[in-house]
Amino acid sequence: MNKIDLNGVWKYLPDPDSKLDISEVAAELDAGGSAETIVPSNWELHGLKNFNGTVWYARLIELPRLDVAQSVFLKFDGVDYVCDVFVNGHYCGGNEGYFAPFTVPLDPAVLKTSVNGLAVRVNSPFEEPGTVWPLRKKTVKGVLNHHDCRPGSWDLERGQDANTGGIWNSVSLLITETAIAEGVKISYEFLPGGEVSVVVKASLFCAGLEAVKRLIKVKISSPSGEITEFSREVILTPGRCEVTLIERLPEVELWYPWDLGEQKLYDFTLLVDEDGVWNDRFGFRKVELDSDESFFINDTELFLRGTNIIPEQLLSSLSDDRISMMVTMMRDANVNIVRVHAHVTRKEFYQACDAAGILVWQDFPLQWTHDDSPSFAANAVTQIKTMVNYLYNHPSIAFWSCQNEPGEQVETLDVLLEKAVLGEDSSRVVRRASNYEEHAYDGWYWGTYQHYAGAPMGPLVTEFGAQGLPEAGSLRRFLKSTTAPYDWTEWRYHDFQPDQTFNIAGVTTGNSLEEFVENSQNYQAELLDFAINQYRRRKGRGITGVFQFMFIDCWPSLTWSVIDYYGVPKKGYHAVKKAFDPLLLSVFLRQDKYYRGSMLNFEMWVVNDRYDSYENCRIEVLLNGERVVDIPGFMIGPNSNTHFGQDFFNKIPIPADTLLGEAFSGSF
Repeated sequence: MNKIDLNGVWKYLPDPDSKLDISEVAAELDAGGSAETIVPSNWELHGLKNFNGTVWYARLIELPRLDVAQSVFLKFDGVDYVCDVFVNGHYCGGNEGYFAPFTVPLDPAVLKTSVNGLAVRVNSPFEEPGTVWPLRKKTVKGVLNHHDCRPGSWDLERGQDANTGGIWNSVSLLITETAIAEGVKISYEFLPGGEVSVVVKASLFCAGLEAVKRLIKVKISSPSGEITEFSREVILTPGRCEVTLIERLPEVELWYPWDLGEQKLYDFTLLVDEDGVWNDRFGFRKVELDSDESFFINDTELFLRGTNIIPEQLLSSLSDDRISMMVTMMRDANVNIVRVHAHVTRKEFYQACDAAGILVWQDFPLQWTHDDSPSFAANAVTQIKTMVNYLYNHPSIAFWSCQNEPGEQVETLDVLLEKAVLGEDSSRVVRRASNYEEHAYDGWYWGTYQHYAGAPMGPLVTEFGAQGLPEAGSLRRFLKSTTAPYDWTEWRYHDFQPDQTFNIAGVTTGNSLEEFVENSQNYQAELLDFAINQYRRRKGRGITGVFQFMFIDCWPSLTWSVIDYYGVPKKGYHAVKKAFDPLLLSVFLRQDKYYRGSMLNFEMWVVNDRYDSYENCRIEVLLNGERVVDIPGFMIGPNSNTHFGQDFFNKIPIPADTLLGEAFSGSF
């Protein structure tokens, strides 16, 4: 197979009213009415600020003289949102949906030897505010189109700013005499006696003008270097076809998240007549969620210490280095699962999670409510199947979720989506939605953060948190208004919520931007520390996992993140890291002010998410340097939660000579 890279300089022509046809575009291009840009890129990054509608992209491609047995295909790795492809003025195919690759076969009749004109029409529409957007959206773009962490937040007029449209991923031309693979799905079943049945389903575009018998071969290399090959001869007809190969492996090495074991990844190659057409990595593991929503991987229970993430608003900007930074910081914060929040991000992110051993909860890109028509449901069903099959081989993905906060659509649209996912993948946990009843925002949208003492919204809490300002240096990089009186309109555009900040959280601005940042970050850190400790104390007692919201900003903004857009951690990051320690000593001070002579009033939990046991442990409590509590010789069991109630401590008086001072509060 000959692969020609089509990345680089392209011409582009905005078509805001989506009225131009291919002949008019060709005339404009010939007349020099276009500009140049680099592909891949979102159009927001090449001068089209807050542009909604259609943009045409064009370039010339050179073809060698083709043999009659050869076929030519265009491969697009990511176009947002509706794409139509023309070669030499002829329509060749298209796609709807922003996240998955797609292939366009080129009819030999439209091709010329040597130079050919390629034009791509890309439409990412503006949805009419008040009638379509935000409650009846028709695009399947999730948080990239509607969210309170994106440019303009949920403002009716500006909430669709920074449109994510464009050819955001690579484009290539493929020439072959055999076939190309559009997708390969590697599934498996664990059999009695330790064997594993491996099923490889390949979606191929086959070359030539007539049916040909070809040898389809699979090569699998284990983490320890053992190679397994199996093959079959099949008759491939020109165009799209499906091929299935099955083999049994006597034993396999299992993939685990980082806190339970190693990340054993297998290398996979699919060949057609010895022509390599697909390379991938995958892993063997099994996951399940039992009736009380306890999570198991490879028959081992795991408490989920999670976060939510939107790595980047404009996917062409999401570099390998930025992905590596995020994944490293999640590992360092003791996160063992990340929820990719209401969108699909770059494939490199999932590959990094596979390698790092971070589990993934994958949302489908539906955010809040959408159009309730049958035609939209049919489109969503098609795209959710595409998502499942596109990401299927990643062992890190443990959950599929069909919609974020759908409200009543959980009983209509999401029923169809859930069935569609189960039809494609019964090996993972499938959630109809992540809905309001599992999103705890005490201390931000209502009440106080002390409400977390009741561990609300369990047993599996998929969102909770509070906003925290980035450091002053980061704020000055993107805000004009950084001295009082602040321009709250500018701050709101960057997602700041003043009502919740001042009237619910009670954060004050102080006398400078630095003081405002300090107060805001202190509040976020206190809430996260208190909430996570309360949830983890209930491990094995009704809580099975928690997902803090949100990990990092997807654009320069002021949100619930614990890391700002520039990679600078907030105090909340360190609070999450400490409270997510797999071996946690959690202390609850039931009282933090005393009269001399009154009794100590606190309790402790030792929470162990590891499968190591610790013998001859000892807890000592010192007051003024003097040991007042000594609990010797106890064992911390694997995957355990040991509680030392106030009965251990409430008979200990405060000595009469105790010095006055500030009490400690929080967790150890």
